[in-house]
Amino acid sequence: MKYEQYMRLVADHGIIIRNWPEEVPFMNPSKIGSLYHLRVLLEALCFPDSNQRCKWDQLSEDEWKTKREEYMWTLGEK
Repeated sequence: MKYEQYMRLVADHGIIIRNWPEEVPFMNPSKIGSLYHLRVLLEALCFPDSNQRCKWDQLSEDEWKTKREEYMWTLGEK
């Protein structure tokens, strides 16, 4: 996945990564230089409670519409 194009992916396909750890920079995991950040991300990906696990998730229609509008706004296409 091209993390630089994440918002386009969200807008085009209506999917999102939920529960990415706040202290971990959002980037390709292979580019994360901190062992601490990698461990935090691994723990989030393996979290026992699936509601809190870092994972791909389908957006609701309303969420998807909002994300598409946000993406178009960043492109200057209101």
